[in-house]
Amino acid sequence: MSLCRLVFGFIQILNTQTITPILFLKSIFYGLYMDLSIYGYLMVPLCLIILMGHLLKWINIKKCISFYTYFVIFLMATIYGIDSILYQEWGFRIDDTFFNYIDKSNEAGKFISSNAVVYFLFYFTIFIVIGIYIIKWISALKPFNLSIKNGLIILLLIPMMIIPIRGGFGLAPMNPGKVYYSNNMFANHLAIHPLWNIMYMSLQNRKMATIPNHMTELEAKAHFDTLLLKNSNHTFQWLKTQEPDILLIILESFTANMLDAKYKGIEILPNLNVLKAHGIFMKNAYASGDRTDKGLAAIISSYPAQPQSSIIKYPSKAEQLPSIYKQLKMKKYRSSFYYGGDISFASMKSYLLGASVDRIIDKYDFDASTYNAKWGVHDHILFEKMTQDLLKEPRPFIMTGLSLSSHPPYDIPDADVWNEKDETTLFVNAAHYTDKALGKMVEQLKQSERWDSLLIIIVADHGGRYPDKVSYCEPKKFSIPILFTGGAVSLDTVIQSYCSQTDISATLLRQMNISFEPFKYSQDIFSPQYSAFAYYAFNNGMGWMDSGGYRIYSNDKKDFIEQQGSCYFTEAYIKAYSQIVQKDFTEK
Repeated sequence: MSLCRLVFGFIQILNTQTITPILFLKSIFYGLYMDLSIYGYLMVPLCLIILMGHLLKWINIKKCISFYTYFVIFLMATIYGIDSILYQEWGFRIDDTFFNYIDKSNEAGKFISSNAVVYFLFYFTIFIVIGIYIIKWISALKPFNLSIKNGLIILLLIPMMIIPIRGGFGLAPMNPGKVYYSNNMFANHLAIHPLWNIMYMSLQNRKMATIPNHMTELEAKAHFDTLLLKNSNHTFQWLKTQEPDILLIILESFTANMLDAKYKGIEILPNLNVLKAHGIFMKNAYASGDRTDKGLAAIISSYPAQPQSSIIKYPSKAEQLPSIYKQLKMKKYRSSFYYGGDISFASMKSYLLGASVDRIIDKYDFDASTYNAKWGVHDHILFEKMTQDLLKEPRPFIMTGLSLSSHPPYDIPDADVWNEKDETTLFVNAAHYTDKALGKMVEQLKQSERWDSLLIIIVADHGGRYPDKVSYCEPKKFSIPILFTGGAVSLDTVIQSYCSQTDISATLLRQMNISFEPFKYSQDIFSPQYSAFAYYAFNNGMGWMDSGGYRIYSNDKKDFIEQQGSCYFTEAYIKAYSQIVQKDFTEK
């Protein structure tokens, strides 16, 4: 399969793609992870054929193996042949999108040129020849005799295939992030196996919610455009400099319900409670979704969450998103992303590379002796490394850190403040520990010469049910802290307006006099035209908050299932926003 990747790569290079020889070889190497996953899938039916042939003597095992082998060769050659042509046009590896066009074969046929057919047949022949050559080479090896001993080995081999199928023994199963390694998207795409990609995207698309049909596209767009007016250049200037160093801290599951709260008489977040009094604190801020992957897309790309799916699980869609990092490159900012776990988890790595992050640091960049958490390294170790690196980072920069200690199983290294072992107490202990590590980090930065030019943005990736045990869809579960602090912030204030993670990009970039035009869903909170609302998505529905109240809509019931007060924005605006978001996501 690496030979096929080699040929595919050369075909694309001949068709204007650029890649250095080193990156080309690295793509071949990284692609082996996904090749092994496909081998695992293909070996299971082959092992079953051999076992069935041993048990049922009337089965001609050689013919069955031969038929299966040549079917796989034909399938691979067809997929690679089509992929070699489509990549030139689409810019991403073949996935189940192709089958959407096959369903409309009458229309698709009109766009297939005779040249495309000729090229396909040529590429198909090359891949067929490669497949047959490999099979002939394998056949020339020592023949395999199916003794009882070998039969038992094959029987044990079948369940063991789960190891290559899921990409090894780590917590993160096989996903595009396992083979993404570069800011060069062609290099990452080259490492992808096309058959694996088709299977993966087919499974992901089953989770995709259908586009709501509340109103016509024209009506939905009219309501949406009224919500997000962006033609005012006036904004309140709260940064002391238009070129601050930026530290973005994303806190795992840090619900705002813990702010100014005590658990059994002890303050949960004493450090964050102090910090929010110094800078700009958004009192009514909400997460866009309920998982880290959705939170990252909302914070970094200002892309609202979707019910039942997450855009970063779809690399071909996620690569089209804007990002804070891309915009800051206009002012020569260098970007880095720190995470104490495996960055390949939940396709985060592929998303971050597509977002143009220059440097990614995860658990594998820490000494193995520091792996004191189930997921990797705990937050105090992560924050210590970030602090050390920040103090010597060339300016200007944006450094991002994603915490993990407040994620289950909450196995913190510190002594528990609360001794009970129920889920609520475990979570509160973990949050208290991360708060302590955060406070220490900020205090160290305050003592440094970097402080006066430093903007710190603190935000949660999503909220949580604890400690108040709220329901899965109510607004309190999505309530989070958003804080702009640091020496570069010129005032201390509390913003009462409703806002979202998606508003961080526009609010920051306008202060820096950088265009935020690519961020369709983001608003500058300080703009006179700011529409104060927050939208969030849960499993199969969405919620909406504004100054008048809140509403919760169920896609299953196709109606609002809960509301409080009378929302300032009417039902039509709420439905239009949801429809636009889902349509945009589906059609990317």
